Amino acid sequence: PTEQTINLNHSRTVDFQLRAKSATLRVIIPNDILNYSIANPASQIKIYDNGRRISSLESQLSPGQHTIRVLSGAFAAQRTINIRAGEVYRLELDFGMILYND
Repeated sequence: PTEQTINLNHSRTVDFQLRAKSATLRVIIPNDILNYSIANPASQIKIYDNGRRISSLESQLSPGQHTIRVLSGAFAAQRTINIRAGEVYRLELDFGMILYND
């Protein structure tokens, strides 16, 4: 919260803008990529922001460059993004295969 006092002695227009100080990151884990042969498979996925563990599927990030890293077992994926305040970012995890016939 920010507070500022403005004294008005006569009719006057005051323009101002409110700006968010952070952005929201929402992590989406589709059910069809989870291995339900183990207990609580989503708990096996670890997500990091600039090396700091994110413990929730929704978190607030400060503006600027962030490296998001996702780890699960032997697999890891990483992406560096530039975050803007007030935006909502969705990170949807995907697991797929590409089969080539050589």
